[in-house]
Amino acid sequence: MIELPPFVEGVYLVGSSAPITWHTLAHHGVTVRGPEPSTLDIHTHDAALVSWTRANADFYWRPWLHHSRFTLLRDWGVAWGVLGLSRIACTIRTADITAKATAGEWALSVYDHHAPILREALRLRRGESQRLFHSRRTRRAAAAAFMHAVLADVSAHGAEDV
Repeated sequence: MIELPPFVEGVYLVGSSAPITWHTLAHHGVTVRGPEPSTLDIHTHDAALVSWTRANADFYWRPWLHHSRFTLLRDWGVAWGVLGLSRIACTIRTADITAKATAGEWALSVYDHHAPILREALRLRRGESQRLFHSRRTRRAAAAAFMHAVLADVSAHGAEDV
């Protein structure tokens, strides 16, 4: 994994040196005080972003899924897991960072055979009430199957695919 120094225009910034932080600041930053992020020389590196995101899939999401038997029975667990991994896959495939709901919509076109659980996770994220699954256990199985498929997929797609 490539570690980038936390500097912007020669000024050391305290905080995260994760590529996701710098990419978000450079491309989606909102100025509260001071110069616009687009006027700063914020170094971003797509390959570093993809590598960091893949490591996040391996070191956060794989263990999370392994221990999610009961979590995926809960509404928040389905939304968190399905849309979180949709976001990971989208970042690895596009070298861009997007909102979870937007990543869920993106995933519908890439993982169309998992459309029911993606629609359910998007429904939960939006706070809509009409359930798309009649059983929490069936929904858990669909969420886990989707998450396993995404983890296998992101392992197969590297920076060379961006």
